[in-house]
Amino acid sequence: MSLRDLRQLRLLKPEREWSDTLTPHRTAGWWSLLWAIVAGGGCVFMVTGDGGPETWWGLAAFGVALVGFVRSNVISITDAKGD
Repeated sequence: MSLRDLRQLRLLKPEREWSDTLTPHRTAGWWSLLWAIVAGGGCVFMVTGDGGPETWWGLAAFGVALVGFVRSNVISITDAKGD
């Protein structure tokens, strides 16, 4: 997606509000690491489960990790925007 497309969709701040500083966010990298470990563990369970109960536990762990990762990043974005 180009900068022009983002402007047309009104997804950008006005240029006068742009800055080179990073906005602080509440979500630490530790949460992302935690969700990555849970997702990786879920993948291992899915592979080694061979269609049995471990496979379903792995799928559940992966789903929880996916939802947790997305939720924590959405919270981080909304906190940075000040909403």
